[in-house]
Amino acid sequence: MSDPKDSFSLVQDYISVNRSLERTDQTISLFKLLDINYSGVAAVYFMIFQDELAKQQEFVLYNKYISPDVNFSQMLSNYTRSIDAHKRGIYGEVGRRQEMLEFLTKNFMHNISRFEAILIINIREEEAKNVVAKAKLELDSDEFMALLNNA
Repeated sequence: MSDPKDSFSLVQDYISVNRSLERTDQTISLFKLLDINYSGVAAVYFMIFQDELAKQQEFVLYNKYISPDVNFSQMLSNYTRSIDAHKRGIYGEVGRRQEMLEFLTKNFMHNISRFEAILIINIREEEAKNVVAKAKLELDSDEFMALLNNA
């Protein structure tokens, strides 16, 4: 990889292969290399590394690349686009659409609760409270409230 700025698909492939081979440490090493040598590139690529960073509990490094308002907006936008697609019947027959709706909702709940926990771990409680307050306006569910309260 001679120029990491032009290697987005290559990096995605690298992460995917490492995930399949259970070599998450290699993925984290690449992100650390980008962080040290190409922090602007790391910021752009963060979204494709964030799951692995969270799984490996690299919370300090994760924290370096998050902006609660921006990240919440992205999560909400992804969720609402998916819900709109569900309403338009994009996901096929009724049974399949219901499964997708449940998956999309659980995915949104997981992403928000994980984000809240990472903010709290990084001593950003006030920002975590703001994210939770906004999220509660979007999804009113007992399961979601329990997840948020346990983060």
